[in-house]
Amino acid sequence: MTRSARSILCVGAGPTGIESAAYLKESFPSKRVVLCQRGKVLLRDFNGGHDKVMAQLKKLGVEVMLETSYTPGSAFDKEFEFVLDCRGFKYAGPAKFLTG
Repeated sequence: MTRSARSILCVGAGPTGIESAAYLKESFPSKRVVLCQRGKVLLRDFNGGHDKVMAQLKKLGVEVMLETSYTPGSAFDKEFEFVLDCRGFKYAGPAKFLTG
């Protein structure tokens, strides 16, 4: 579906959403790739992360929509041919896989 979609929305601008949006735009430069975040800041837990990531995403041509909530079936949702939900992923780290 991603290959045929002309417009892609990545929902959630944590590390997973940011990396996904960047990868999609690098892989498919002619597609419209949008990253939406309900908050005001990207990577708020990383000092200086917001400005660095915003500069890279802008350079790639990824559109970033801050303070934008996503609701399936909404008018905003219908603007995109493909939606990739990247909300809520938590990195458990190697410890999760090295125990037991």
